[in-house]
Amino acid sequence: MIIHKKLFITLIMILSVILSACNQITKVANPLPDEVIPREVRPTLPPPRLFVEDNLSDKETQPASSLPITALSIRETTLEDDQGAIIVAITPVTMDRLGDTLYFEVSMDTHTIDLSMDLSQFASLITDGGKTVQPLEWEAPRGGHHVSGTLSFPASVDGTPLLIKAKTLTLILRDVDVPLRTFTWPITGN
Repeated sequence: MIIHKKLFITLIMILSVILSACNQITKVANPLPDEVIPREVRPTLPPPRLFVEDNLSDKETQPASSLPITALSIRETTLEDDQGAIIVAITPVTMDRLGDTLYFEVSMDTHTIDLSMDLSQFASLITDGGKTVQPLEWEAPRGGHHVSGTLSFPASVDGTPLLIKAKTLTLILRDVDVPLRTFTWPITGN
């Protein structure tokens, strides 16, 4: 019995030494009190997408490719329209740089209609300032009931960037199973 008590006391002393050492290591690794250390650190993210600067004096005479890039943005938010027999979802993509083309990912799903259409024949891109452009191309497989592809538009009208001074950008689809479908994204930074 005395041996058990001595063994028990020895084990308790060893555990105390180990716990004390762990506590010292924790203090060295984390020298600040717990209340000073934030529980959650959230990184500050830059604006999601960049376009062109709005403080140039003579934009109308400068080609779009010469305008500098700054904080004009459209979020890559997917918008969906489920009118009629086709569900259409559209997401703006590659809106992170000033280029010659604006791209949109389009997904169409149905169980009753063949989706072999050329979507570029039914689409328009319009700003709240009234600038309108027609698609350059619809890149997608033809046919079926589930089609995904890319719809591209020119990024400028008569040499002026489409998004300059715009507050919203609207993609319109006409006569795709229903008379009109509209998808509108806010533009920030103008």
